[in-house]
Amino acid sequence: MSLTILPAELLEAIFEPLSQPTLAALARTNGDLYACATRLLYRDVAVTTFSRNLSAVHTLAARPHLAGLVRTFSICLDEREEPDAAYPAALHTALCGMMSLAALDVHVPADLSWVLAGTAPYPRLETLAC
Repeated sequence: MSLTILPAELLEAIFEPLSQPTLAALARTNGDLYACATRLLYRDVAVTTFSRNLSAVHTLAARPHLAGLVRTFSICLDEREEPDAAYPAALHTALCGMMSLAALDVHVPADLSWVLAGTAPYPRLETLAC
């Protein structure tokens, strides 16, 4: 029996305990499994200067369908390390696309606080930390 014939809910239950690298590999193996694995990959996104994963924001800004999958988003930028000049605009764009957010945690330098201005209301937001 093939995994691809299982309902999406069952696939998510099977894939949920998998690590991020394993989910990414799974998403690349089969087009039918891509949607389920991608939903899990982008459900909870934590971006920090220390993790060296700042590029995730550029990905979410460039691909609104992925930003729409994010349920919890956390970003912590170290004030001593400035991201590239296009980063604040990309962060703003990504935040605007995250319409299904339930939790948002934003720790950015004060001069970047404008990234939250003009974002659409988040109807499912339960937790906000800034």
